[in-house]
This record gives sequence, C-alpha cells and structure tokens, in this order.
Amino acid sequence: MDFLKIYALLIMIHYLCDFALQNNFVAKFKAIKINGEYNPIWYHCLTAHCAIQSLGVYLATKSLFLASIMFVTHFIIDQSKCLNKLTFNQDQILHVVVILVISLLYTGLI
Repeated sequence: MDFLKIYALLIMIHYLCDFALQNNFVAKFKAIKINGEYNPIWYHCLTAHCAIQSLGVYLATKSLFLASIMFVTHFIIDQSKCLNKLTFNQDQILHVVVILVISLLYTGLI
C-alpha cells in the first residue's frame, strides 16, 4: 500500500475510533479528575480507548510495533488533554502528526 492510501486509511480509522467508537462514558471517565475529584477508573477508560485506537492501526498495518506507537502516543496525548495541558485542537493535530509518522514508517519512507 502506498503512503497516501495508508495515511488516508489511518486518518479514517482515527476519526472512527476517536469519535464514533468512543462513548460518553469513556470520554468522561478517561480523565484523572472529574469536577476536581480523583477518578479511580481513569486508567482503565484511557487504556481501553488507546487499545481501540491501536487495534485500528494493527488491523490496517499488521504491525504490532506501529500499533504500539499509536497506543503509547495516544495515551500521552489524551492524558495531556485531560490534564488541560493541551486544547482539543492541539490534541487532534498531534494525533494526525503521529499518524503521519506511522504512515511514513509503514511505507519505509523513514
């Protein structure tokens, strides 16, 4: 698969997983604090969300390495957003940059 095809496919997978497949429960409870109170299940919800994202990468690329890159970076980026260190737009831009890097790695361009 060439670069543009895998990049487009991974972008579509990202938006499917980040919006359509992320329910309200996960979107709310993946944050460490909710209304200033510690959320004891944040880790489980954030991990599940990142696992869904990385599963999409794995299914498209058949690469556990590339899926692992998605898992780790998605966890760090979303946790930063939940801690109010990133805006929504910054969060999405970083995800798109990660997808760009994964696409370049997949096609051997880097």
